[in-house]
Amino acid sequence: MMEPPPRSTPMRGQFPPHTPGHVRPQNLDDLRLPPLQTKIPVPGSAQLQQHQFSPQLQRNSSLSNSQSVEAMVMTIPFLNKIRVLAKIAPPLAAPGPTSPTHEVRGPVVAVEGTNPKFVAEVGEYIDECLRKKAECVVKTWTSDSQSLSKRSESTPTDISMSGTENGALSPVGRTGVNQSRGPIIDYLSAIGTWHSKSAEIRNFISTRPAPTTPPKSPEGTPKSPAPTTTPRLPIALLPRGFSLSLSDRAAIHIPINDAYAPVDHWQWMATLWRGIIGVDLTVYVCSGALGDEDGSRGVHPGLGGVEVRNDARAIVVYAPGGKLEDKWLRRVGFEVAEFVIGGGLKG
Repeated sequence: MMEPPPRSTPMRGQFPPHTPGHVRPQNLDDLRLPPLQTKIPVPGSAQLQQHQFSPQLQRNSSLSNSQSVEAMVMTIPFLNKIRVLAKIAPPLAAPGPTSPTHEVRGPVVAVEGTNPKFVAEVGEYIDECLRKKAECVVKTWTSDSQSLSKRSESTPTDISMSGTENGALSPVGRTGVNQSRGPIIDYLSAIGTWHSKSAEIRNFISTRPAPTTPPKSPEGTPKSPAPTTTPRLPIALLPRGFSLSLSDRAAIHIPINDAYAPVDHWQWMATLWRGIIGVDLTVYVCSGALGDEDGSRGVHPGLGGVEVRNDARAIVVYAPGGKLEDKWLRRVGFEVAEFVIGGGLKG
């Protein structure tokens, strides 16, 4: 008598005979998992791997990439940047129904631009003009905005973060600064410092300054009858660059090591200003090729001048050829005074 054939066991990779209720796959490909997502290559990474044994070629490639990023970042019209920052960090809003009212509401004025030397010159002129106004009380805030720049255009001394009221700025050296820190650490540190300074600015522009006291004679009596009390307006001035200048420098000097496009890279830097008080008036100084990126300018490209842009709450100073003329400075001083004193803040 013949024995029944032994029961076969399916080999690995085979399937048992079809049974009712069991859906048999057509082939093994139906059970395979989808392929894993691969990392998006970083622009320039292939070149770096190809020339990994050539330090000079690495430096040339890195320099080329940084120049490309700078060109694209600075191609973004500065008026668009001003509008974006106004949404990220808006000016001080009016108090709500349940909030205490402000004693006064002074403006925040920032001087921005691509050339730190010109920005400082215009900022100093505006500071002098406003301090001559008896109805203005000016206080300035500055930062070490040059720490992100690797160029020789930086000022020889850095300015402390402390505000100075109706007095000169206080230059300090770089003592205590860790020079080995990267640009991203410097930028985040600057952002953190501006968060604390933002509270000081809010308090300053919403608190009515003390009235002036008439001078007294040696006998202790006033030299002249007390003048009529005039309300004094606190003005927070940021004369050496603020959110726009620092966002530009950070976007240029912090390398892109991921899939971010230069425009998104800049917007990420700008977004970090969220929660910091915004400006009421921006004075933007254009100089050289990097200052001519905006196509909506109302001044002839080959000529300098001053333009008031109500659509962006900005005053633009065009200074081609690397020169600021006195007539442009006088116009800027006049326009800023008109804004802060003449009701531009209410408008």
